[in-house]
Amino acid sequence: MKTIEKTVSVFTTVIIACAVIIFGPMLFGFRPYVVLSGSMDPVIRTGSLAYVNTRMEPDSLRAGDVAAFRLGDATVSHRIVRTAGDAFVTKGDANSCEDSG
Repeated sequence: MKTIEKTVSVFTTVIIACAVIIFGPMLFGFRPYVVLSGSMDPVIRTGSLAYVNTRMEPDSLRAGDVAAFRLGDATVSHRIVRTAGDAFVTKGDANSCEDSG
Protein backbone atom coordinates (compact mmCIF):
# COMPACT_ATOMS: atom_id res chain seq x y z
CA MET A 1 0.00 0.00 0.00
CA LYS A 2 2.85 2.41 0.83
CA THR A 3 4.39 1.75 -2.59
CA ILE A 4 1.16 2.79 -4.33
CA GLU A 5 0.87 5.93 -2.18
CA LYS A 6 4.49 6.85 -2.91
CA THR A 7 4.02 6.26 -6.66
CA VAL A 8 0.89 8.43 -6.70
CA SER A 9 2.69 11.12 -4.73
CA VAL A 10 5.67 11.14 -7.12
CA PHE A 11 3.36 11.13 -10.16
CA THR A 12 1.32 14.02 -8.74
CA THR A 13 4.46 16.00 -7.97
CA VAL A 14 5.77 15.48 -11.52
CA ILE A 15 2.44 16.56 -13.04
CA ILE A 16 2.29 19.69 -10.87
CA ALA A 17 5.93 20.56 -11.67
CA CYS A 18 5.30 20.19 -15.41
CA ALA A 19 2.18 22.36 -15.19
CA VAL A 20 4.11 25.07 -13.32
CA ILE A 21 6.97 24.98 -15.85
CA ILE A 22 4.63 25.13 -18.85
CA PHE A 23 1.86 27.41 -17.59
CA GLY A 24 3.55 29.41 -14.79
CA PRO A 25 5.15 31.91 -17.19
CA MET A 26 1.66 32.85 -18.41
CA LEU A 27 1.20 34.72 -15.13
CA PHE A 28 3.96 37.07 -16.28
CA GLY A 29 2.69 37.62 -19.82
CA PHE A 30 4.51 34.77 -21.58
CA ARG A 31 2.50 32.49 -23.84
CA PRO A 32 3.81 29.05 -24.84
CA TYR A 33 3.80 27.89 -28.46
CA VAL A 34 4.98 24.65 -30.02
CA VAL A 35 7.22 25.29 -33.04
CA LEU A 36 5.77 23.38 -36.01
CA SER A 37 8.29 24.11 -38.76
CA GLY A 38 12.03 24.27 -39.26
CA SER A 39 12.14 27.84 -40.54
CA MET A 40 14.19 28.98 -37.52
CA ASP A 41 16.59 25.99 -37.39
CA PRO A 42 19.04 25.60 -35.76
CA VAL A 43 18.21 28.35 -33.22
CA ILE A 44 14.62 27.18 -32.61
CA ARG A 45 14.07 23.56 -33.58
CA THR A 46 10.84 21.94 -34.77
CA GLY A 47 8.92 20.61 -31.76
CA SER A 48 10.45 23.14 -29.36
CA LEU A 49 8.34 24.94 -26.80
CA ALA A 50 8.82 28.68 -27.32
CA TYR A 51 7.54 31.37 -24.97
CA VAL A 52 6.37 34.68 -26.42
CA ASN A 53 6.31 37.83 -24.29
CA THR A 54 2.82 39.17 -24.99
CA ARG A 55 3.52 42.35 -23.01
CA MET A 56 6.44 43.48 -25.19
CA GLU A 57 5.87 46.77 -26.97
CA PRO A 58 6.59 46.70 -30.75
CA ASP A 59 8.63 49.92 -30.36
CA SER A 60 11.21 48.00 -28.32
CA LEU A 61 11.88 45.44 -31.08
CA ARG A 62 14.96 45.81 -33.28
CA ALA A 63 16.61 44.06 -36.23
CA GLY A 64 18.02 40.75 -35.00
CA ASP A 65 15.20 40.12 -32.50
CA VAL A 66 12.89 37.14 -32.95
CA ALA A 67 9.25 38.21 -33.10
CA ALA A 68 6.03 36.20 -33.15
CA PHE A 69 3.12 37.35 -35.27
CA ARG A 70 -0.12 36.03 -36.70
CA LEU A 71 -0.16 35.00 -40.34
CA GLY A 72 -3.61 33.68 -41.20
CA ASP A 73 -4.41 30.96 -38.67
CA ALA A 74 -0.77 30.40 -37.71
CA THR A 75 1.57 32.09 -35.29
CA VAL A 76 4.95 32.60 -36.94
CA SER A 77 8.22 33.23 -35.09
CA HIS A 78 10.85 34.76 -37.37
CA ARG A 79 13.77 37.11 -37.01
CA ILE A 80 13.35 40.83 -37.75
CA VAL A 81 15.84 41.69 -40.51
CA ARG A 82 14.90 45.36 -40.90
CA THR A 83 12.14 47.88 -40.47
CA ALA A 84 10.12 49.38 -43.30
CA GLY A 85 8.31 52.43 -41.99
CA ASP A 86 6.02 51.22 -39.21
CA ALA A 87 6.37 47.57 -40.26
CA PHE A 88 8.94 44.85 -39.68
CA VAL A 89 10.51 42.79 -42.44
CA THR A 90 11.06 39.25 -41.13
CA LYS A 91 12.74 36.06 -42.28
CA GLY A 92 13.18 32.59 -40.88
CA ASP A 93 16.84 31.82 -40.16
CA ALA A 94 16.64 28.69 -42.35
CA ASN A 95 14.75 30.44 -45.15
CA SER A 96 16.46 31.97 -48.17
CA CYS A 97 13.88 34.75 -48.70
CA GLU A 98 12.29 37.43 -46.54
CA ASP A 99 8.65 36.91 -45.59
CA SER A 100 6.14 38.42 -47.99
CA GLY A 101 3.43 40.73 -46.74
